[in-house]
Amino acid sequence: MFVTVYTDASAFENTYAWAFAAKSNKGSLCRHGKCPEYVTKIGEAEFFAFIAAAHRIREAWPETERILLCSDSSCAIRWIKGHPKKNIPKQLLQHWKTASKGVLIFTKKVKAHSGLFTIEGRMNNLVDRYARKARRAL
Repeated sequence: MFVTVYTDASAFENTYAWAFAAKSNKGSLCRHGKCPEYVTKIGEAEFFAFIAAAHRIREAWPETERILLCSDSSCAIRWIKGHPKKNIPKQLLQHWKTASKGVLIFTKKVKAHSGLFTIEGRMNNLVDRYARKARRAL
């Protein structure tokens, strides 16, 4: 099964939150939440959104074979592709290896805050709102 997922993160002071919206032929899945305490930068929060999405997608749809991760975060996408400009914190890397094990991961960079004129723009705006909502609830 193939799943497309849009992710985003939000930060205020030292508080970070994540969100994702996923779609497959089995339905859709939207979640948001607080990042763990060891997440201390927005790029790490964006990467944690990937981890949370992959983990929850595999729980909901164990037959998932491929995931397309769409994000406005170049930093997080570089980490996924194995070309980081900065070191990936070990805890995040370990969680990513577990969450993505056995699944082919593809990435797509989407433009941030591009409006409602495309599916990508609408989905990016949706997960942006969810991430801000999760951060405000903390």
